[in-house]
Amino acid sequence: MITQLTYEGLIDECFEINNTCIKLPSDKFANQAQDSTDGSETKSTKTIPLNSNDEIYADLRDKNFNAVGPTLSKKAKAISAQFEERHGARTVRDLKLFVDKMPQMQVKYLNQFLCKVA
Repeated sequence: MITQLTYEGLIDECFEINNTCIKLPSDKFANQAQDSTDGSETKSTKTIPLNSNDEIYADLRDKNFNAVGPTLSKKAKAISAQFEERHGARTVRDLKLFVDKMPQMQVKYLNQFLCKVA
């Protein structure tokens, strides 16, 4: 049996990529899992698009799965360093520049989280 050795290949084998999307169980997402505490037995899914618009996925998709961990670690450290810049802000202008970068940093952080869930 031949197995795929890239990040995208492993996602395909585990979750079956269909039309560049995967469906993940909603219990993988904290906010939806908390909302479904009513005791119902229905299992919902969340559709995640897989395309090159996601910077992290575009970087990981063709990497051997052995290279994924170190790559994500490096990206996590870079994101953490960006968030730590807030401690170095000394003026209102520095704070404004940091706040202006927040949306992009949050998107990167959430994308990294989704890569780990997948």
